Amino acid sequence: MKRLILIASLVLGLGLVAAPVATPAAPGDAKGPPCGNITNGDGSYTGTLGETGTVDFIIQLQAPACSFVGYSLVVTDTSGNPIPAVSSSQDDVCTVEASGGGCVHFTYSIAASPANVCIYATTAIQSHIVDSAPNASATDCTGPTSSIVASLNGGVGAGGNFN
Repeated sequence: MKRLILIASLVLGLGLVAAPVATPAAPGDAKGPPCGNITNGDGSYTGTLGETGTVDFIIQLQAPACSFVGYSLVVTDTSGNPIPAVSSSQDDVCTVEASGGGCVHFTYSIAASPANVCIYATTAIQSHIVDSAPNASATDCTGPTSSIVASLNGGVGAGGNFN
């Protein structure tokens, strides 16, 4: 009987020693590495109503962009229906807001520009969404995903709210 108690005590003790230690999550709501944490974003939407328009947008990151994280910008109408791009591009030619941070620059061209578009961004590792921004939706954007609204030939006005 003493042997069983001793063995049980050893197994329990080893289980406690081998228990995994929790690691701190990235600051904010991101569920992944700091290079996937969107901290801010801003840009512009310009063009002619019903004709070609361009969304030029920069997302700010907690750390420099990583090759294993995918960065996406989504442009929808105010109901949340995606607006197809005539052309789009992504690069890292942008000014970082915070020391040690990173940024990704998007250019998204639309064939028939509506008066307002809604914009959101995601970061992902394979199919796992690391972060999505903004956290709260503009009242003009009624789609299922939180978005900011941008008016044609007006500022996006996302500064400080896109995280």
